Amino acid sequence: MFNNLEELGIGLVKAFINKNKNKIISMLGKKEKMTISEIQRELDISYKETYRHIKELVEAGILKRKHNSNEKCQPVYVSLKLKSPPTP
Repeated sequence: MFNNLEELGIGLVKAFINKNKNKIISMLGKKEKMTISEIQRELDISYKETYRHIKELVEAGILKRKHNSNEKCQPVYVSLKLKSPPTP
């Protein structure tokens, strides 16, 4: 995690510089949640690379991960942590 606001700011900037991270944020802005595998297929990159991008976005406070249950082999869902305010 981040030790201070400067590190948080750097983490946010890094998140928005990468085109794949931007695509992940955009996809999740259109859908409420997606699995890591769904995101990986949309990006057409390796699962490992997709997971790394998601991990960095979670650490930056942009995304959140949720397991559906305690059972093994259940999908991990990813969603935006910060929701846009409703438009008037």
